[in-house]
Amino acid sequence: MKMSINGLSAVVLAVALYVVPAQAQQCANLSSTLGVAIQAANAAFDATQTSANATATAAATLNLLQILQAATANLNAVTGIAASEGATLVLLPSAAFTDLSAINNNLTSVTQTLQAFIQNLLMGITTPTTLPATVGTTLSDTLALIQALPPICE
Repeated sequence: MKMSINGLSAVVLAVALYVVPAQAQQCANLSSTLGVAIQAANAAFDATQTSANATATAAATLNLLQILQAATANLNAVTGIAASEGATLVLLPSAAFTDLSAINNNLTSVTQTLQAFIQNLLMGITTPTTLPATVGTTLSDTLALIQALPPICE
């Protein structure tokens, strides 16, 4: 009997999830506080991704110019994250603050990893010649968090 009740509960839940449509996610106005914070998080993500790509290129080529370009890209990413953190702070008592803070923390972790990697390249420590796997994993996880944010209203 217990098995059939659990089975019935599962069926009712499945039907309820299928029949009840997901609540539409409201968009964030471009000039609203939330909209500005989302745009800043997107820009910080893009800058961090650019930094990761530049660092990967520097590691593959071991060219001093490429290494310096990676260092510059990483500095730009850190600056973008700082702007995102500033835009996030005004949302302090909200769920959006929590989500955006998680994004900023992930991006900070990536830039710190990249900075250490770049420093090793500048010191002539060339092993390993590929970025740590955590960089790609963290960027992928962060992208999922960004995609879960409300879209910007058109």
